[in-house]
Amino acid sequence: DQDQLTKSLTIGGVFPPVNSSVPVVAGTNRAGISLTSTNGSWTNSPTSYTYQWMSSATSGGTYTNIAGATASTYELGASDVGRYIRLSVVASNGSGGGAAALSVSRGPISDFLTGVAPELSDPTPTSDGFTVDITNYSNVVSYAFGNFSSIFSFAATTSGGSVSLTNGVVTVTGLSANGSATVTVSASRAGYTTRSATRTGSTVVTTTTTSTTTTTIAPTTTTAAPTTTVAAPETTVVETVPAPAEPQGQRSVATIAPSAGPTTTVLNPMPSEGVTSTTEPVRIKNSAIPGAQGITEPVAPEAPAAAPGEAGTVIDGKVVETLITRANNALTVTAGNVSATVAVKKANGEQIPLDANGNIQVSADEEFSTTGTGFAPGSIVEVWMMSNPVQLGTTSADSKGKVEGVFKVPSGVESGSHRLVFKGRNADDASVVVAIGISYTANNESSNAVRILIVVPIILAALAALLLPAAVRTRRKKVKA
Repeated sequence: DQDQLTKSLTIGGVFPPVNSSVPVVAGTNRAGISLTSTNGSWTNSPTSYTYQWMSSATSGGTYTNIAGATASTYELGASDVGRYIRLSVVASNGSGGGAAALSVSRGPISDFLTGVAPELSDPTPTSDGFTVDITNYSNVVSYAFGNFSSIFSFAATTSGGSVSLTNGVVTVTGLSANGSATVTVSASRAGYTTRSATRTGSTVVTTTTTSTTTTTIAPTTTTAAPTTTVAAPETTVVETVPAPAEPQGQRSVATIAPSAGPTTTVLNPMPSEGVTSTTEPVRIKNSAIPGAQGITEPVAPEAPAAAPGEAGTVIDGKVVETLITRANNALTVTAGNVSATVAVKKANGEQIPLDANGNIQVSADEEFSTTGTGFAPGSIVEVWMMSNPVQLGTTSADSKGKVEGVFKVPSGVESGSHRLVFKGRNADDASVVVAIGISYTANNESSNAVRILIVVPIILAALAALLLPAAVRTRRKKVKA
């Protein structure tokens, strides 16, 4: 009958697939980020799928196909900024393709975030090229709470010779004598603009030294002694004839050709000193490892003044209102959407209380335990101690803009008032500098003594409260007697 025929046709796969749930697109709506999608759910056993990404100026507007975007993954580009995106999926089987299933639209697509520009040193000449250091590059796999090189990828090209990039050092080789070339170094990351910097370098300048040989022939004159022969009254005079000149030897005179302008003559050039491997991280600009040899020191931020117990914040070059709160022996500073919380701990993890005024007091070998929110996701936050600027380290914001870090209090700092400073960028990519006033005591014992002096009066007051009622009762008994 008809029902049995319909069942037979359905089982036999005569009908094309029918969508039962639409495709789901995942990813961040930002240029440079890839969107991925599921196929959705279909009946009638699909055997293949086709994809077409589509774009529209408005969420509910007319969507047109994006040329070449026919895979389940699509990387958003500059042309997608401000527009809405969705995916069309068609499932097929032996009977053909079913009706297209459309995903929920995504958008509007935001623009690329501003990338990091490579910072390059001056070129150092070699015999057949030159080297350039990327001063904001790190080859450290893990230090403190951030790894700069794991966030941005560096690449180098050259206009001449060949180029390599290893551990932040760009090496150009294969140039001819006195040759030069321009290297371009770029830093890229998904969702960020790719930025680059260039340096032009040359080989070690050499001059050619030539020698000129001048041969001077010394003239020789041979004079025969006059002879007089007397034969009768006749006199014979023999003419003196100079003997032919013969070379009596020669001498070489070396003359160095004059040079035009400043030159360098290289005699047996020394080989360049190799890089020494070490188990400790290499110090680079904005890294968490201070003081490594041969590396450019980071630039300290201009931080607002803040006495102990005070705080100040500068966002995008402007001073903003800052709120200070205290809880659980920690001090929290809030300015706009950015906050930073600081507590002090001993090396064994024991938390140290705030002083009697609710301020932060630290000593050498103790640690700052810090957290912060409101920073740009993936951005680097520097942590400094001032007055004499010392970079304690860096930390990297997670996908929600949160940072965490534990930084050791340095030794050799002068006792007195100082500032703990955070330098980074907020979620709007504006520069942020937060300064918190702290007190530093060079000697741990002195610091502990201060804290003990704070606790002792409290203990004495408690004991007095316990003993006072007993003394009153004793006096009352004597009166009754």
